[in-house]
Amino acid sequence: MTHGHSRRSTRGWSLAVFVGTLLLASAAGLILSDQVSTDYARYYAPRAREILAGSALRDENGLIHARYPPGYPLMLAGGFALADALGLTERVMVTFAAATGLAISAAILHQIAAHIFGLGPALLTAAVWSTYPFALWSAAGGQIEAFYMPFLFGAVCAALRASESGQRAAFAGVLAGLAMLIRPSALGISLILGFWLTVRGRGWRRAAALLTASGLMILPWLVYVYTTNGALIPLSTGGVPSIIDGVTFAVRDSSVREQVTLPDGVMRLQTRILEGVRAQIDAPLRVVITELSADPASALQLIAIKAARAWYATDSRRFETASLFAQIAYLGMSGWAAARILRRHTPDGARPLLALILLIVAYHWLTTTAVLSILRYMLPAMGLLFCLLPALFYSRNRARSAAISASVSPTASVR
Repeated sequence: MTHGHSRRSTRGWSLAVFVGTLLLASAAGLILSDQVSTDYARYYAPRAREILAGSALRDENGLIHARYPPGYPLMLAGGFALADALGLTERVMVTFAAATGLAISAAILHQIAAHIFGLGPALLTAAVWSTYPFALWSAAGGQIEAFYMPFLFGAVCAALRASESGQRAAFAGVLAGLAMLIRPSALGISLILGFWLTVRGRGWRRAAALLTASGLMILPWLVYVYTTNGALIPLSTGGVPSIIDGVTFAVRDSSVREQVTLPDGVMRLQTRILEGVRAQIDAPLRVVITELSADPASALQLIAIKAARAWYATDSRRFETASLFAQIAYLGMSGWAAARILRRHTPDGARPLLALILLIVAYHWLTTTAVLSILRYMLPAMGLLFCLLPALFYSRNRARSAAISASVSPTASVR
């Protein structure tokens, strides 16, 4: 097969995956149009409207809004302006934009899997992702994940191809930096990618190029905030509030969340933390550390519960039983695929891919457990785990036989 034909075939598969996922995600987003993300309604959409009004992301005191980085509000501002020009509602435009993000994510995940397993087997990854109910759910309500994942997955895809060119490593860094400007928890992604490149023997220069590119992407925002607010803020001021939210989730008053029952000791610990934070609003993190240290048994229980809930919990706490059983099935398939890779039943490049995916999954799991433990924050990890699924049906012997047949066929094209 010629290189030109191979590129056309790759583009064709990617386009098919993109269109199929776009249709499914658009339908899901419109069906679930009454869903609204709390962060979208309270922070991101207001900031986007302020940008269109010329605020430059400044509040009434002239300070920069630094609770979250500017990537998502800027994207929304562009979407709102386009919606106004086309005569569409903001909700319809955001739904279509989210569906587009999910479709791009599907195409990139297909490319990641195809890099190891081939275009055909990688369709399993695309098919599972495009029908994954929790991914489709993110097409509604302005959830940030649909806008964040294309950049994260793109950075991973570029890093996998960094051996072909040093420019690929720098491009991976650019995409990782853009991911950070959308979701601050991505701050460690470029470090993971750089570490993986170094360990794989790709050379420290490519890792340095990746890290430099990602740093240059976020530097203007850091400088802008520092020169205006007088403080060096690493992308977000929401870290501590998010941690407190995560360790008091069962005892806070909320009209939109169902009650959750936890062990008595954990409930008392969360109550003490909440009361302590309200009494000492100037040192909330110190209260959390003090209370966790004073009751280590309940603290360990709380951490274990949060670590488990990260894989299936919902922000509203509805449908969590159904979510748990669904996740067991998806994680079971991914775990089985990982086991086949470890037993070397797959191409040689599968094990380095598994190592990279597990590093990123572990990072997302850790950061999600540290804050509010909900499945929505783990969607990027789930997408990458689906890249392992072609290993379930991959056969070294069958692949070797197909390669031999192609090489001896009188009609085979010269590569």
